[in-house]
Amino acid sequence: MGGRRKRSKDKSSGLSENNIPPIQDMVQKDEDTHSGMLSSSFEKKVRPFLDLIDNLRAVGVEQDVALPTVAVIGDQSSGKSSVLESLSGVQLPRGTGIVTRCPLALKLKRGGSKWKCTIKYNTAKGPLQEDITAPSDVGEAVREAQRMLAGFKKGISKELITLEVESSSTPDLTLIDLPGIARVAVEGQPRDIEKQIKQLIMSYIKRKETIILVAIPCNVDIATTEALSMAQQCDPNGERTVGVLTKPDLMDPGTEFGAIKVLNNESIVLKKGYIMVKCRSQRDIERNITLEEAIEAEKSFFETHSVFKSIEEKSTTPVLANKLTTELVEQINHLLPGLRKEVNRKFDETNEELNKLPCAVPTEKKSRFFFLNGLIMKYTTDLRSSALGDYHRNFKENVMMYAKARRCFAKWLRIVKQHEETYIVPSVADTLADEDLGFLPELAKSVKMTLEELKEKQYEEAKTLIQKIFKMESQIYTQDVLYSNYLDNEESEEPEETPPSSFRKAVAINPLFSPMNLFNGDVNSVKYHKDIEVMSKHLTAYVKIAQTRLCDHIPMVIRHHLLHEFSKQLQLELSVLIQERNIEELVQEHREFADHRKHLYAKAKRLDGARRILLSFC
Repeated sequence: MGGRRKRSKDKSSGLSENNIPPIQDMVQKDEDTHSGMLSSSFEKKVRPFLDLIDNLRAVGVEQDVALPTVAVIGDQSSGKSSVLESLSGVQLPRGTGIVTRCPLALKLKRGGSKWKCTIKYNTAKGPLQEDITAPSDVGEAVREAQRMLAGFKKGISKELITLEVESSSTPDLTLIDLPGIARVAVEGQPRDIEKQIKQLIMSYIKRKETIILVAIPCNVDIATTEALSMAQQCDPNGERTVGVLTKPDLMDPGTEFGAIKVLNNESIVLKKGYIMVKCRSQRDIERNITLEEAIEAEKSFFETHSVFKSIEEKSTTPVLANKLTTELVEQINHLLPGLRKEVNRKFDETNEELNKLPCAVPTEKKSRFFFLNGLIMKYTTDLRSSALGDYHRNFKENVMMYAKARRCFAKWLRIVKQHEETYIVPSVADTLADEDLGFLPELAKSVKMTLEELKEKQYEEAKTLIQKIFKMESQIYTQDVLYSNYLDNEESEEPEETPPSSFRKAVAINPLFSPMNLFNGDVNSVKYHKDIEVMSKHLTAYVKIAQTRLCDHIPMVIRHHLLHEFSKQLQLELSVLIQERNIEELVQEHREFADHRKHLYAKAKRLDGARRILLSFC
């Protein structure tokens, strides 16, 4: 098949030190009837690698990390579907326009003599899986899946369809078939269909893990192939692109040497090279030519062609199958260490993010009261700790209530006048309510209403007491000893002549006496001005005493009523709240939190499954 070369011998009983058979051992041809069949020794070496990626893809981890794969792209009518038919041994949808409307994962596995096929995809109602009994039914099953996912018109969808094929005549290989590139929208297609298709293709081929298989018709100028141009954008050095030349039988006589030039990498260089194939045409299908007969016809075409018989190393579907399998296994082995690290890193990150979320609401009714009670206890403990300055956890600066209050107390006169001393506590309490209870919006709302009522009560009590303090301060009084000490401090700052003891005694008895009560002399006299200076010192001493009292008393009142008593009373009020309110209403979780937690749980499950699969792979 494909030139009757002798198969190279298996030079080792196991894998090379890189866990991959040497290239010269892997690129072998088989004498069996179907192009995809590989030798059993080759199969044993490559199958574990392919199964590994298939198993990882099965747990859905490709949503989180990119997996090594072969993405098949091509312009419309490039022969892409025919190539996939030859590789898989099943008849895929054909026709004009966009035939592949969803990404199609072709999982090919060489198995027993019995042919098996299963199609899988996710619908709005959940996952769907269906066994297909005959190869001829595959095309219609794929079309039906595409109608379910992309609608009955001619649009596309990014939802993946998986087709698992197992038989004795398929290669061990997994490919992703992507929609052909359309240049002009036809009736029933969105106007931006070309843009949609290119975005979908780019989402696959831009990944460094993806091997790009580009279908290029031999009867067109390779430089005008849009698919190859897109591959070059993502892989400018051609390091992960394989070119497959199709439709060699449609070339005009004399132009074959141009194709030979491309095959020899003398045109557009691809480091992984080019392979030429001749697949079953639409006319062959109409003539009821089977895939097996088409494989024989392909072999005969290249063996007897006057020009192409010289390129047996780079032609036929068997060569392409072995080439793709070899490249894919090499890619898997090369990326495996990094894949393990990436899966572990994302698993740890996901768990860390999950741990930051509030716990999920219990499903059992009797557990919900204890759940709510625990939340209230945590919230009130946080609030009380913030109020008392007992920061048992890493509070953000904006909810460190005691520290904020202390800063305000240092300049309380201005703060009290401008903000009426009420804003500190409610703002912190509201912020903590959002942090601790925000995922249950009804509970958070009820707590904030309770906060407001309690705040007003404590505020009025504090306000009444503060007003009494100011009223009492209007009656001038201080202990004589304290006054004398402050006065001595004032006099020591500016040494002056000591006033007569009778004057000092009079001032001590009534610090706010008028100097006019002592002196009836000339106000312009030196003695009068001296007495005024002495009076000023006495007044300053008393004002400092009064300021010291107020700077202590007012913050003490605020701290007692709006910090300590507020946080203490709040716990009692909220305990009553959860007993009186409907529990079912209070535990209604915010949709955003619920969806995010569900997403993270699913992601953690996928990544954990991937970790286990990778750990079991030797």
